[in-house]
Amino acid sequence: VFLVFFAISLAEARVKLTYSEFIDAEDLKLASETDFECPLGCMVYSASEKANLVIVNKATQQEITSIQDLAFYNKTQDKSYLYGLTLMPATYTLKNKEGSSGVLFGLYVVANDAPFIGQPLRVAEAFSFSTFSTTNGVMTIMTRGTGIRMVTLNAVSEMTPRIYTTGYDAVSNADKCQPLYTANSLSHAQQSQIDVIGPIATICFDGLPSSTTASVQVSGDVLTDPRDMRNSLTISSPGFNGCGDKPVPYQCNIDKLDRRFVSDLEQ
Repeated sequence: VFLVFFAISLAEARVKLTYSEFIDAEDLKLASETDFECPLGCMVYSASEKANLVIVNKATQQEITSIQDLAFYNKTQDKSYLYGLTLMPATYTLKNKEGSSGVLFGLYVVANDAPFIGQPLRVAEAFSFSTFSTTNGVMTIMTRGTGIRMVTLNAVSEMTPRIYTTGYDAVSNADKCQPLYTANSLSHAQQSQIDVIGPIATICFDGLPSSTTASVQVSGDVLTDPRDMRNSLTISSPGFNGCGDKPVPYQCNIDKLDRRFVSDLEQ
């Protein structure tokens, strides 16, 4: 069992990368609204069920959507997908209609020229496991729970997946983002558990042949101890994103991790 913890910056600021930014509770902690720019247009995603948080066009003051509507905007009946909403080029304001309250939420904003733009995200629900599959080679997950737990990364052919604690745009080299986890073989991936204590994660299924399906079992709960201990266990520090020389942490649903492990030698 390998435990991997990463140090995080203590500075509080927005997580902002070349093609995206992630807005969370820290941005509305002391104010009721905050702006974000979409000079080329952008897509916005959220898994948070917050009807009081709305996106407004700053110039026209037109209300575009609420965070809750984003969470449940769906082109199918499968609620495990987040299809996102495309916004026209403009400056937008995220506004809390109830004033500054520090309410927990996450809003992923991606520029229209970002790598992999337009693909749907998946949702990790608290206290339940779901199996997600893809043939795209990249899968981004947002959580409605305390984080994102991933187990049994699998495919019918050899692959060596990497997992980032960012959205899909940041898996390129533009922001020097380091993966939290890298498998060295398909067997390693199948026997691994990865706990991201944060709001978002992206899996790159490296080596996966075109049109081949890869899958992963996902839960939005990272606080329960694993009953089926995997050969490899990787845990992020709360809010870790791993991008740039001085990574800015995400706001988390938990700020302290107290987990004790009993090895086979201690039993």
